[in-house]
Parts: sequence; C-alpha cells; structure tokens
Amino acid sequence: MSGPHFSHKANRSWTPEFQAVILAGYGTSLQPLTNDLSTGAASSVPTPKALLPVGNMPMIFHPIQWLQSAGISDIRVVCPASHKPLIHEALLRSDESSTSFSHVGITFETLDDSEAASLDTADILRKFSNKFVTDLIVLPCDFIAPKNLSLSSFLNDYRVDTERPLLKALLYERGENVKDGPDARLYGIDKRSNSLVYVDNDEGEEELEIEMSLLWRYPNTHLTRRFLDSHVYIVRHVVLELINQRESLESFKEDFLPWVCKLPYRKSHRKKYLRNFKLPRDAQSTAINYSSIPFRDPYDGRKLPFSPSGSDPGLMRLRTMPSSMAPSTDGSDLFKSPEPSQLPSIAGSPPTLMRQFSSGGTEIHSGKGLMGRGGGLGLGMTGNKEDDGEEEEGVRPRLLRCGVALHRMKDGYAGRANTIGGYFELNRQALAAAAAANNGPVPTHLAPTYGPGAQISSDSQVARSARIGERTSIKKSVIGSHCMIGKNVKISGCVIMDYVEIKDGAKLDNSIISRNVLVGERAQLKDCELAPGVTVQNESSLKGERLSQW
Repeated sequence: MSGPHFSHKANRSWTPEFQAVILAGYGTSLQPLTNDLSTGAASSVPTPKALLPVGNMPMIFHPIQWLQSAGISDIRVVCPASHKPLIHEALLRSDESSTSFSHVGITFETLDDSEAASLDTADILRKFSNKFVTDLIVLPCDFIAPKNLSLSSFLNDYRVDTERPLLKALLYERGENVKDGPDARLYGIDKRSNSLVYVDNDEGEEELEIEMSLLWRYPNTHLTRRFLDSHVYIVRHVVLELINQRESLESFKEDFLPWVCKLPYRKSHRKKYLRNFKLPRDAQSTAINYSSIPFRDPYDGRKLPFSPSGSDPGLMRLRTMPSSMAPSTDGSDLFKSPEPSQLPSIAGSPPTLMRQFSSGGTEIHSGKGLMGRGGGLGLGMTGNKEDDGEEEEGVRPRLLRCGVALHRMKDGYAGRANTIGGYFELNRQALAAAAAANNGPVPTHLAPTYGPGAQISSDSQVARSARIGERTSIKKSVIGSHCMIGKNVKISGCVIMDYVEIKDGAKLDNSIISRNVLVGERAQLKDCELAPGVTVQNESSLKGERLSQW
C-alpha cells in the first residue's frame, strides 16, 4: 500500500471541483507544547503544531482524513518552511499504521519564518491566490470533526444551493467544559436562507448597533453567542478577487468575514468595491432560472410565482417565521420568543420580534434598533430602507451572501485544538470515541509490550512501540510511540507524546507531557504542561506548572 503522493507543481490536465487548503501555523497559543526541542550546541528541532497528537495520531491527519472521506484529492498544506520536512516525513510514515492517504495528492506551500509569524488567513490566500484554479475548502490543521459531521454533507449543501453563496462557513456549538476557550462572539444568522449576516468583533461593548438595512433584507435574523467559528470555509474562486482587492483585511475571521457578510445589505460597499465585480453563474442556477416548474414556499408549501434564482427583484417578501418554525423552549434551540404585542415597533419597519439570550445578553429576531447586551432597549438605528434595494446594474445583492452551517453538540463533539484547554479536551473526546468503538482486544503483533500486572483501561490509547513496566496503571490517557514507562507508575487523564521516559514510581495526573521528556523516579505531576525535552528531577512534586527547557 502506498502513501500520499506529493507534488511541487500544479501540472494537471483536469480541474478538480474543489482544492483544499490546510493551514498549519506555528501554534503559539499552544506553547510550551510547541516549543522547539533543544538538541545542544545552540541548535534545536521545531515542534510543528500539526504533529501534536490527538488520539495517538498527528493532528493534521484528522483534517486530511476528513477531506479524503469526501473524495477531495487536491490538498495544499501551508506551513513554515522549517516544518515542512517533519510534516512530510510524518505523512510518508502514515502507511506504517492503519492510516493511509494513498488516494490524495498533497502539495506544500511554505512560508519563511517571518511570514509564518505575521501572515493571517486572508494574507495567505492572497499570497498563493495564483495557485488556486477552482473553489476552495479552507480549514485549519487543528479542527477535529466528529463522526457525525460529514464533510460530504457540508459540500452537498453548498452544491445544491440554487443561489450559491460567495462562501459558506461552518460554526459549531461551543463546549461548556473547555478552559481557556475562545471568547464568545455574536453571530447574526438568517435561518430562512441559511445565511451569515452579521459578525460582531466588539466584545467589550455594552450596546449592540444593528443596521436597519440588515433587517430590511433579513427580517428573521437570529443573534447568538452559542456558536464558534471552526475556520472551515467553502470559498468561491471569485472571492479571491475581493481578497486581493482589500489588502487591508489580513484576518479572514476577524476582518474579511465581518466585511463580506455585509455586502448584501450595505449598498455603499457594493458601489465602492464591486463596480467591476463579475460573479459567474453556475449551470444549476441557470437551469432553474429558466425552468417552468412551480416553486414552493419553504415554510407553508404555497406556490410562488417566481424562481428563487429568478430575475424579478420586486418579489422579495418581508415576513416573520411561522409559529410552526419557531425555536423550541427545551434548550435545543436558541431562545424563547415573547409575544410581539409586548414589544415596541418602529414605523415603516418589518414586524419586530426580540428574544432573550439563554446565556445572557439579548437576541433580536427580526428587530430594528439598538439592543443593550444586558437587556436594555434603545432605538439608535443606522442605515435606511432604500439600502435594501437591488442593484440597477451589476451583481444582485442576494447573490453576495455568506452561507452558514451549524453543528450542534448533541450531534457529536467538534472543536479546535488552538488552545491548550481545547487540545486537552479533544484528546479526551478521541479517547471516549475510541473506547465506544472498541471491537475487542488488539492483535498481539499490534499491541505494546506490557510488564506483568500492568493495567491499561479500555479508554486509553497506547502506541504499539511503547514499553509498559510491571504493575503500572494507565487510565484515560494517550501514550505515544517509543515511550518507556517504568514500574509502579500511575498515569491518569494524561497526554504523553513520543519518546517520553517515565521512571519507576512516578505519578502523573491530568497533565500534558511533550516529546523527549524525562520524568524522574517517584516524581508527582498534577495539572502540568511540559515542553519538549524537559527533565523532571526525582521525587519532584509539581502542580499546575508550565515547564520549558529554558
């Protein structure tokens, strides 16, 4: 069986439907786990974030498998130049395990050290825009999707959308038990069109300003802090033109996404930036546009006198969501709606509904105005009704929307390993998933070497090259390759990376131990994070420590 095939030039006689871009940066937020390993004489070896283990498998293997499962074979990995040889070697070795990437082609795009430290996602897409010939799937190396979150389904929703969005973002429901997680961000979502219409970056503000033009175009807007950005996007190739044009927008999540989601309802942006912008029409939309098949309202099933992708801009209807479509009150949806009669109305505006956040703050459901985050209501509106109008010439605003898909926690734990807390939690989830899928004992030739009396729980993962001493106990932990665990060692809730040596009688609890660490005899570690190459002295007692080589 062969491993992945690598290429340096995009010489092809065919154009794939999608090209995937995996972003594998330094991972500074994961320090000290991503610190370089000192090898003496002022030299060191990098520790790529992409190769940190999640469930005893390098982190980057997870998104590659996810892409491979959806039939995506054209993958580009963007990483620092110093990380490329290590990631390349790990991918070549993937065939030694049950992981195989024989059906994908991987191309490396490298950044020098200064670029890798300073460039953000939009910068990177701008830098390599000439490498892309079709629509993109952009994703980080640290996003781990559960089994129930199918990339194929995400792509299919994009494929069948008759008004294909400029981009489609994947948001996932945040976990309640992850420490050091990202700050809550406010997202505006139009459920009727599955559009992302608002992203709030002003986390410290006490009041929230909502443009009136937004609510004229999207009168059924939900605002929620429940979801996080996975940094997984489907990006139409034409969007690269906008990214190249707006060089001041460096971050995709912080800058470009909040800006581009306003294009459908901010006429000034369209006039300024889209004067010569041409949006190619896909074949499916064209076919539906000329179809004689009657279209039905997605809510009540009534026939509509127009196609969703038709040419008549005057048939847009402003309406509230029917009660049958209202969110549930059992916590499965965002919030509970008060009666419309209890709420203030604004002359000339669409019907107004406002809902309270289940986790504090306020949510507006088709409202016009300015809502205090603590619940107070002000009427500081911006924008105007006319800004909702269709373009007289050029691209229609409704074709400039950002699509969105929501993944809920009840359908499986999704997360990013972009903080130490998130990284630790993803390893716990990987262990739980592996234990649930356990189909019996591991074959002898694949099992690690155990000493007499060693006890390994079913919710642990131990690499087959590891050596486990007699009477050692391992529970809910990941043990990496070539680890040497001594006698009478107790390990619980830990992530132990490759080439770690733990001496007799040591006790480790809820800790992350990086590669090439030495833990001395009878040392005790609790809630610790150790950088590569650290030595813990015999009989040391450490709690809540972050240790580095220097």
